[in-house]
Amino acid sequence: MKIQTANEFFIKDISFKFDLNLKDSFYLIHGENGSGKSSFLRLLQQNSKTYFMGKKVYLLDQKRLSPLGAHTLDDLLKKLKKFEYKQSPLFKDFYLRIKDYADIEITKLSGGQNQMVKICLMLFIGADYYFLDEPFQYLDKNNSVFLEQIIEKLTSENNFGLLVEHRKFDCNHRLNSLFVEKSLNHIEVCNG
Repeated sequence: MKIQTANEFFIKDISFKFDLNLKDSFYLIHGENGSGKSSFLRLLQQNSKTYFMGKKVYLLDQKRLSPLGAHTLDDLLKKLKKFEYKQSPLFKDFYLRIKDYADIEITKLSGGQNQMVKICLMLFIGADYYFLDEPFQYLDKNNSVFLEQIIEKLTSENNFGLLVEHRKFDCNHRLNSLFVEKSLNHIEVCNG
């Protein structure tokens, strides 16, 4: 891995370049299984201090949230309130949507409920850059539409994001689309 400039880097055969001043944009990276999309997001997040010059990066990964012990969303939020976070203004509305199961142990939630709790925590913590790895997995149609609205609002709040999905889907919000066929080898996200 070597850094070419402050805005461009190469990881083995993968290069990615984007304008760090670019805001109000979410990019959809879609393509086949095994093409490196999820690995790419993890690499960006793991090296965020180098690549994003101290900006806050949040990776919503594919794993189920399974805290050690019998914790609820409310328990986790109480513990997190001790720390200073860049909470998204969308957090409160999102929490109201899932408050019916905010006091149920996370390990007892369905896949869709677990995914909604993960998204709620993401909004509570907040970020400058959001990397969403298959955020629609396990969500029913109503919650998928709601998440699309959240992504649209994050975009209008001057946030930047990368969203990974296997399929291209019809989005009502401003999503630029990047398609990965067999393997991820170059992505460029720039104005102009």
